[in-house]
Amino acid sequence: NFSRPESSHAESCNLNQVLESFHDILAKSLTAVIQLRYNLTEENGGMIWVDIGELEDAILNMTINARHAMPEGGSLTITTQNIQLAEKEAKYLNLAPNDYIKLIITDTGTGIDETVKDKVYDPFFTTKGEAGNGLGLSQVFGFMERTGGAINLYSQIGLGTQFSLYFPRYNQKPANKQENIKTIVEQNLSGHETILVVDDEPALREVARQILLDAGYKVLTASDGKEALDILPSQTIDLVLSDVIMPIMDGFQMAEKIMEFYPKVKIQLSSGFSGERHSILKNSELNDNMLYKPYESNELLTRIRLLLDGHIMPKSEH
Repeated sequence: NFSRPESSHAESCNLNQVLESFHDILAKSLTAVIQLRYNLTEENGGMIWVDIGELEDAILNMTINARHAMPEGGSLTITTQNIQLAEKEAKYLNLAPNDYIKLIITDTGTGIDETVKDKVYDPFFTTKGEAGNGLGLSQVFGFMERTGGAINLYSQIGLGTQFSLYFPRYNQKPANKQENIKTIVEQNLSGHETILVVDDEPALREVARQILLDAGYKVLTASDGKEALDILPSQTIDLVLSDVIMPIMDGFQMAEKIMEFYPKVKIQLSSGFSGERHSILKNSELNDNMLYKPYESNELLTRIRLLLDGHIMPKSEH
């Protein structure tokens, strides 16, 4: 399966329906100590072109890996989304700009160490010793290659792991119509303000920088919260776009300092973890307005414009 360039039994299917029919098997494979949660999109257009057997194998492989990462229990959340990838975010994933169905599998396990992230898709590489054969994620990678999609990994030690699978949407609208809509929307999302992008992942920091530059913004960058706070005294910053989980000083710690000493600066936090991963954190406004990565350019530009124009306001305290 890993070496075969095309799936032999590919057909159109509804991803949500496949997941619903597979729910009981996944729940049993996780055992009673791990809670399985579904967060499936209610929008239409969830058709993809895949070998359903291979799709189920891929989901089961990642589910079993998640179970091993949560020996004391936890939760596994499966999410689906309809998205449109523009040129820059598509390039980051080595995909063509188009409509995709995004399948997100998030666990609350031990996380994957930075030193092995680049090896997890290699055949026969395993961190489980004799308990694993190192073929699970390599099969998932091969399956996604055959679908014409991509897989993206985000993980933090002690917090969990999130795999995002991007499937080309089947029966798509004509490309020229999509491009016309995209151009009209982006023309209304430009700006001239100065934005500070804070992220410890260079590739994601550069994607955000390029999207904002193309929209007319002046952009500065920092790799962590401490570096960002060193920049603020010497520059006039209108908005800070920051990752949450970073070394030295995380996004929430940095945001508290900015709100105390630079109250006029708007703050937009982003995270690679979706769902309830930040529900224990203090500032409800920043939690509620969280932007989840990897984001679409229109989504980012819309959120930035709304904040700068004052349309996203702090919630009143009760």
